Amino acid sequence: MLRACVISPLLLSRSRLLRHFLFEAIYRSRYDGSLISRDGSVSFVHDSRDRGPGRELFIRGTQDFGKLEVTLRLLRDSGVPPVTRMLDIGANIGTICIPAVKRGLIGSAIGVEAVPAIERMFRANILLNDMEAAIVSVHAAVSAMAGETIEIAINTGNQGDNRVGAAGDRTEFAGSVRVVTTTLDELLPDGPAGTLIWMDIQGHEGIVLSGSPRTLAGTPPLVLEFCPLLMREAGSYEALKMAVAGYRGFHDLAHPGYLRPLADLDRLHAALGMRGNFTDILVL
Repeated sequence: MLRACVISPLLLSRSRLLRHFLFEAIYRSRYDGSLISRDGSVSFVHDSRDRGPGRELFIRGTQDFGKLEVTLRLLRDSGVPPVTRMLDIGANIGTICIPAVKRGLIGSAIGVEAVPAIERMFRANILLNDMEAAIVSVHAAVSAMAGETIEIAINTGNQGDNRVGAAGDRTEFAGSVRVVTTTLDELLPDGPAGTLIWMDIQGHEGIVLSGSPRTLAGTPPLVLEFCPLLMREAGSYEALKMAVAGYRGFHDLAHPGYLRPLADLDRLHAALGMRGNFTDILVL
């Protein structure tokens, strides 16, 4: 049974500092259930023990949504055909695709989440926001080949940092789950026209792209987390560069200026280094 604590938006809307202290108090109380946070017309159920996306959502009322707004502006300025659909890989609890569709920025979405407990919460959020006609939830791990079974290591403290691979001896990861894989080509059988592909999958992005040549032949816009450390651990950086070789260039969403040539990916990689620094890029 889902236990949820509803926090009044009137109480919380005036002070992020108040929301910060309230979240920490709930966390220290060891309440192990769900919270419901609201941002205007959008509501989210999220885990009270999540110090990653859930904490940010509770305190700020949003989680990374500004990146999507910047992306859509850049797409309009670049003359890209209008985006009507989002494919959200690593959708988590839906903090990007649900408000994107509910606010009318994008017409529909497919959200893919590998971790069963998080995917169930994603489906709950689709229902909570009356979006079941426009957003489809898929429980799978997107990778280079479909129909395989891979392990996903579970980060108990940060639900945005689950990773492909076994947990090993890392203390922040408490075991793993085995999940069946799919591909971008399988998720988009009708092709990528009008689709924005959005990926936040902890360094696995290049592996996913390497397995979907038909989708990439249509050069749909791609938003990717770009973290050299995670890409090194996944062995995915060279695969990423090869997969996007047919594109024109990229924007660094942290510094959205001119369209940079793909050759600058190596410069960005070197500038970020191997300490876990990251940015997000829009590839066009």
